[in-house]
Amino acid sequence: MLSRPGDDGHPVVASLNLSARPAEVHANLTMAQESIVRARQANPSLAWVVLPELFTCAYSALGSVHRYAEDALVGPSARRFVELARGLGIYVVYGFPEWRSGHAGIFDSANLVGPEGVLLTYRKRNLVKTTGENLVFVPGEDLPVVEAGGCGWR
Repeated sequence: MLSRPGDDGHPVVASLNLSARPAEVHANLTMAQESIVRARQANPSLAWVVLPELFTCAYSALGSVHRYAEDALVGPSARRFVELARGLGIYVVYGFPEWRSGHAGIFDSANLVGPEGVLLTYRKRNLVKTTGENLVFVPGEDLPVVEAGGCGWR
């Protein structure tokens, strides 16, 4: 197990409410990386980091989110966060718009990555009508479950 428990034996989790900038995927990934490294330096017991929904391109730009859709396993966000997770020995959850080969439309997805690579991709099932998500995304169908770093995730 790669997690480093806190004083109570549970993995230390940080939820970073970073303000992603619309359409600036590279800058958002850099901001996340720098923030995660700083959080880890401040707390060496940090084992998990959770970033906001659609963090890579910013939730506020739903009209153009399709431009930033990427493959869950080999897209630029997956590569960047897997490299960071391996380097720090942590787990990262982040939101991104996902394009899947063989599927029409894009998904509002979240990846769980760790030192082992991409461990799980969740595709949002219940799209919010009042925000227009249902007009932009295809709903997911699965409820994936995985155990990683001392925690169950689904």
